[in-house]
Amino acid sequence: LCEENDRHLQGIIPDLMIDATRLIPFTQAESLQGVISLVDAKTLAPGLVYSEHSNTKPNEAVEKRSSAVNTQYHRHAHKLDRNLHHTAPGTLGIIEQELNTYGHSGRVLGAVVGAFSECSKDIYTIRDLIAHCQALRLTDHLAMDLTIASGIFKHQLTHHWGLTFSRGWARLLLQRRRDLLQHGPASTPSPRQQPHHRDNYADAFLRHRRRPRFSRPGPPPRRA
Repeated sequence: LCEENDRHLQGIIPDLMIDATRLIPFTQAESLQGVISLVDAKTLAPGLVYSEHSNTKPNEAVEKRSSAVNTQYHRHAHKLDRNLHHTAPGTLGIIEQELNTYGHSGRVLGAVVGAFSECSKDIYTIRDLIAHCQALRLTDHLAMDLTIASGIFKHQLTHHWGLTFSRGWARLLLQRRRDLLQHGPASTPSPRQQPHHRDNYADAFLRHRRRPRFSRPGPPPRRA
């Protein structure tokens, strides 16, 4: 492949594939039910994309980025059909036809996390689907209402994902600040040098679990 076609090919490789064809229909996560959906995960860094939106609608910036994911996927597929299969203008090529077999009418979900840890609607849809499946498994063993069980798992997922998103952005900002102060790309430590064990202890504390085990010997860090 040439450089242009390789770029378009990279643009239609999803991060996640969700198969909900065998799921019993329920009121939430309708955009995932009965189909195999493609999901592309994106992050939205702070910048003009936030200041240029004067709309007071919540999460307007991440929703705009999420809707652009589907458009970009179909644009890449169309250009690949034109370059590789010489598809005539106005007709659907082989790659775009295959893309349309996923999701509802070929829609690709854009799971976008913003600079303030806000999420697009597609992330909440995936959360609702996971919570529903976990609730079905729980109600098979316990006499509990499915709606109540689903609400419990939604709360847990929202809490855990929100913490993960916020901490990820905080870690990125701290690393960028350290690089700017120390002047050089070598200032960024290797993954083995980064204190990920502290994040694991935070997870264990907030999720009311036992203290995790680590490959690195030594006691957990003490608070000052």
